[in-house]
Amino acid sequence: MKKWTALTLAAVMAASMAGCGGGTDAGTTAAPAADTTAADTAAESTEAAADDTEAADAASDKVYQIATDITFKPFEFENENGEMVGIDLDLLKAIAEDQGFTYELQVVGFNAAVMAMETGAADAVIAGMSITPEREELYDFSDPYFESGVGCAVLSTSEATDYSDFAGMQVAAKTGTEGCKFAESIAEEYGFTVVQFDTSAMMYQDVMAGNSVACFEDYPVMGYEISQGMDLKLLDKLESANNYGIAVMKGQNAELIEMINAGLANLKESGKYDEIIDTYIKK
Repeated sequence: MKKWTALTLAAVMAASMAGCGGGTDAGTTAAPAADTTAADTAAESTEAAADDTEAADAASDKVYQIATDITFKPFEFENENGEMVGIDLDLLKAIAEDQGFTYELQVVGFNAAVMAMETGAADAVIAGMSITPEREELYDFSDPYFESGVGCAVLSTSEATDYSDFAGMQVAAKTGTEGCKFAESIAEEYGFTVVQFDTSAMMYQDVMAGNSVACFEDYPVMGYEISQGMDLKLLDKLESANNYGIAVMKGQNAELIEMINAGLANLKESGKYDEIIDTYIKK
């Protein structure tokens, strides 16, 4: 995706100077000066063209730093072979191949990923990140690539059917997520407290250990874990429907967002998008 600059050089012609006494000499001396100026201009223009070419090459050779979460199944997680996989990472790989850009993945956790982007250590974040009005004030998002929402899970043996059953107890949520935000927004109304964890795995373990009565998380994430044998069940509730997007800092990396959107559209048209989703979420 190189951008080339076309340069047009205008030849500078020396005009003969008219006048009495010495007119010929004036014309003879003026011409070389004009030729020198034209040569200098041509040299400067050639250098400028070379600089533009080098800049275009440098842009095309850029390696984007993209930060992600550690574990947020089925969007990003480590498989049995020690490889980072998931919907987010498979989509990112396919989009990069489609658009011809190169990236390095920073697997650092959700909060650390956002901080890396905000401090300039990362160009973008892909981590099941919900597009919200608050975040849109700080970040530019790609087109939505997944529709999600917050769910609530309890032990498979629990008799709880409503948030009111959590009164006087503790619920778990993952720091910085929409699930955590929603749990905190209803905590006072339903009389429970919210304890936060850095990873989904820690949050689930707290519920299965009996320390927390429930946990709040994006429903496809919990649905995937339950389908893999985790001893929890989802309540028949879906809150805060939202879309996931890939984020960059506001006003920065516009070229990356353009490539992501174009690649995502191509994946959907070709059927590759559905193939990736179906790998992790059975319909």
